[in-house]
Amino acid sequence: MFLLIVSIFLIILTTFLEKFKLGKIINFIVVYAIIFAIVGYVEFTPDKEFYIYWLYDTPESIEPFFRITADYLVKHEYAFPELQLFFTFIYTFLLLFLITRFSEKIFIISLLYVGTIFLFYVTQLRYFMGYYAICLGLYYLYVKKNYFTAALFMAFGIANHYGLVLFAVIIPFFYIKPDKLISRLFTVTVIVLGVTSILLLLGTTSFSQIRFVAYFFSELQSTFLGGLLTFLPYAGIVYMIYRLHIMVVNINPEILKDRKYIFLLIMSIANITLIGAALIIQVIGHRMIMTATLFQLLYVFYILPYFEKNEKFRLLAGFGGAIAFLYFYLYIFMDLILEKSNNDDIISVLKSSPVLNYFIL
Repeated sequence: MFLLIVSIFLIILTTFLEKFKLGKIINFIVVYAIIFAIVGYVEFTPDKEFYIYWLYDTPESIEPFFRITADYLVKHEYAFPELQLFFTFIYTFLLLFLITRFSEKIFIISLLYVGTIFLFYVTQLRYFMGYYAICLGLYYLYVKKNYFTAALFMAFGIANHYGLVLFAVIIPFFYIKPDKLISRLFTVTVIVLGVTSILLLLGTTSFSQIRFVAYFFSELQSTFLGGLLTFLPYAGIVYMIYRLHIMVVNINPEILKDRKYIFLLIMSIANITLIGAALIIQVIGHRMIMTATLFQLLYVFYILPYFEKNEKFRLLAGFGGAIAFLYFYLYIFMDLILEKSNNDDIISVLKSSPVLNYFIL
């Protein structure tokens, strides 16, 4: 109840402050401080032991940014807590900076988004450092056409996680006409599923020396049914975004000339091309499909001004219901049907936070 009251108060406060220039800066600082305080100081994550090992015995194949960071921390006698602080400090800033490119609703969007991926957000340090950098790189590439800045962000992203090369699948969709988008999405989805299946059938022996291909096989693999259960709700959200796209284009066809709108549309739905691979290798879905919830939230808030008052209410109610169902599905339904869900790890992470223990727990 305490968290609910605080959340409502902050939503009201940040909505008021966003009307003023100074208020927008205050909002950014407050939201940044809240997220960082919760995720930066945790003393346990499921990947903690791996990161401790990598700090002192860094693998040759690991990405260069982590290697440089690990060398610096060890040299100056720092350990895992400082590693957690450093990475979450930077990528939380990148996340909020990315949100502010499209919306002033920084608190509600970050609250809903981080809530859907909390365990991954607090655990996968290398990936999220690179993920938000890659997304900013794509933003500067397509929206701003600032190729130098785009290249810097993309290089930084890949230097944090080689698996982010998968974003190469999304780039061509920026240059496809919207009326042909769904057919192209379906085609690429089938191709990705076919290629992934062939690679799995061939096995890992022939590809063991290729860093990118080996990435697929070094991650946790799952059954088809498990992948279907995990990612089916996200396919539903993608379909909802597509239907909203049709509605807003009917209201204002000129929106198709808005590069920010097209960017959010593509980033909201193009991730579904990887659902075929995610049904077999769940970690791809965790990193490429679940994380796209950010852009789906941004998309909805971005198109709100184009709707009349009553339509806005129905839109928010419908999408809000979808997000509520997603929370129910992730944290209640999956916990009921699986022998071991993520909830146990989430509780352990939260209990390990001295900030939460001081103020709440």
